[in-house]
Amino acid sequence: MPGWNYAGSDFFSDIAVPHADELDALYRDEHVLAYHLHATILLTPTVVVPKRHLASLACLVIEDEPDLRALFAAVQ
Repeated sequence: MPGWNYAGSDFFSDIAVPHADELDALYRDEHVLAYHLHATILLTPTVVVPKRHLASLACLVIEDEPDLRALFAAVQ
């Protein structure tokens, strides 16, 4: 998303997931979005994020299990 100046607090929830059609998406389902981050010259890292905001891996609750399972499955 070239040219975007973002000053929010959660890029993934605020920009990446709502504007997934503008990303180089590698994978997406109801829980997860995986895309290439074209921010470096030599490397093209892959970013995998849950579509639903999870504040912290240290604060997960049972309702977060489907999102976390989908996240790890997408990474595999």
